[in-house]
Amino acid sequence: MLDRASPSALRHSNDHLRDSQRLSLEFTIVLLKDSGGRVTGMASVLRDVTKRFEEMRALKKELARLEERLPGP
Repeated sequence: MLDRASPSALRHSNDHLRDSQRLSLEFTIVLLKDSGGRVTGMASVLRDVTKRFEEMRALKKELARLEERLPGP
């Protein structure tokens, strides 16, 4: 039984692969509880979000570049 009352922990990590490529990961951890509410274990999911992370970084960089071109107040 998943404990739906408590939010899962979402984390983001930047790790390096053996060939020096960056790997961006998100992981979620949830507690598994029995019908009495006692913790019986946990489950986790890892997701490779490298592409999305790189796309967001590129968009932020482009936004900063465009904002520099705006006239001052």
